[in-house]
Amino acid sequence: MATKEPGGRLRPFVTPTAELYVQTKSGGFVPATDAGSWRLEVGGLVERPFSLSLDEIRALPAMEEMRTLECIGNPAGGDLIGNIVWQGTRLKPLLERAGLQSAADEIVMYAADDYHTAVPKDLLLRDDILLVYAMNGTELPKDHGYPLRISIPGRYGQKQPKWLTRLEAVRGPHLGYYEQQGWSNEAIIRPNSRIDYPVDYDATPQGELVVRGIGMAGEAGIESIEVSFDDGATWTPARLVRGPSNLVWTFWEARWAPEKPARYPLLARVSDRDGKTQKKPGASFSLLGPAFPDGTNEMHRITAYIVPASS
Repeated sequence: MATKEPGGRLRPFVTPTAELYVQTKSGGFVPATDAGSWRLEVGGLVERPFSLSLDEIRALPAMEEMRTLECIGNPAGGDLIGNIVWQGTRLKPLLERAGLQSAADEIVMYAADDYHTAVPKDLLLRDDILLVYAMNGTELPKDHGYPLRISIPGRYGQKQPKWLTRLEAVRGPHLGYYEQQGWSNEAIIRPNSRIDYPVDYDATPQGELVVRGIGMAGEAGIESIEVSFDDGATWTPARLVRGPSNLVWTFWEARWAPEKPARYPLLARVSDRDGKTQKKPGASFSLLGPAFPDGTNEMHRITAYIVPASS
């Protein structure tokens, strides 16, 4: 199954590397990194600080996993999301090698572009935290974090720095670059969805339509996705095509036969397995937009412009 995105192109389940969104704190600046001199340092409140070269990291046991990456600033219906097969190695053995001191309660992640953010040390001691050096079977491109980035399940990209250079165990709290500007310090992915077809205000001939889109709910996983063809008065369950885990977006579709040519307000909503459901547009207000500060959970609304079928 594939889902159409704006322009009518079919969206693949795995996002091509060249099509994954790029977001940086400096508006597109990509730091120069040299694999020969680059090192990952592990230090701070640890018993045995050390550093590793890229070759040493690549020599560690490898792991591959498909995970969807989403920006915390992604608006309802936005494109700052993509699904990637990541290749790397587990972080936990390296932190165990360093010997985290009991006084440490957070680990700060520093990047070559001076970006920094922190998470609780217990989070990074999970078995599923990856140090990533390849995506979709090829080396990380420069704009996606070459030579190393981190993958943390259930968190927005804000907590998954690219161009990683140092892990420092500290006595918290440490507020990172975006957290100092008021963005969430947890950055946990909220239920969200998007309608890819029909396209907002595009003329669509009357007939039986297959409305399509994607949904995401983070580690909680998606319980259901529903579509409304009357601005939320009634709801129709969508058919779901799930990925290999809750960390992967879900494709959905629902059949719809508009009664007559007209403009119809369509909504899509995700409910996750923790009982959280998306809210109608306008339910959250912020001068910085509904994604601030925790990521948006507002439903995506489009107008389906249904025109007479050609004879």
